[in-house]
Amino acid sequence: MAVRSQITRAWLLSLCMLFAGTAALLVVVAVPAASHSKVGKSTPAEGSVVPAGLKEIVLAFTKPVRLTVATLKGDAGASGTRLEPRKAAGFAKSYAFDTAPMAAGAYAVEWVAVAQDGHVMRGALRFEVRP
Repeated sequence: MAVRSQITRAWLLSLCMLFAGTAALLVVVAVPAASHSKVGKSTPAEGSVVPAGLKEIVLAFTKPVRLTVATLKGDAGASGTRLEPRKAAGFAKSYAFDTAPMAAGAYAVEWVAVAQDGHVMRGALRFEVRP
């Protein structure tokens, strides 16, 4: 009987350790992923088609970031035009850019931002302007 009791205790202890290890792993993996920001909304929306004459672009992030660079590139994919946000100081959740009226074509806004935890993020917003 004593041997059976020891085996049951050892089995329960192993099971508890397995659950504890799994829970710890889930926390370690989930916390960094949850701490980073991403573009939650944009104007124009990702992949959208908008009428010619677009004069404003907005990137709205899920958490505050410091936008370090944003570049508007057209069909040719050349070096592009650097976009300057209307409000550029410190960390913010939203950045708005004024642009010259945009002609028909495919465009991408390529951006680089730093999260409050120091993580560097890169992304692109792609859209098309049609007459």
